[in-house]
Amino acid sequence: MQQFVRRVQRAYPQIWFACHVEHRTRRHPAGLTDREAAILEHIDAAPGIRAGALAAHVGIGKSSMSAQLKRLAALGLIVQREADDGRERQLTLTEQAE
Repeated sequence: MQQFVRRVQRAYPQIWFACHVEHRTRRHPAGLTDREAAILEHIDAAPGIRAGALAAHVGIGKSSMSAQLKRLAALGLIVQREADDGRERQLTLTEQAE
């Protein structure tokens, strides 16, 4: 079982990149990090996604996601709106980011 786990761990980067090809091919505004570009891609694919769900999907903590979202909002690339239940923000791209 341990050998299987190790093989999966070694293969994971290849699997991840194979599943996320679009993140590497789309053009983004200059100065964005790879993570910020990936966040924009995910928001584009799922407009209205909640910040917590996006953080979980990308695999970063909510506080790290919050910092990334603040930067993207300051750059005018995303809009954060409070969700109907008031607990989390919903994210959409601005025209500038599309």
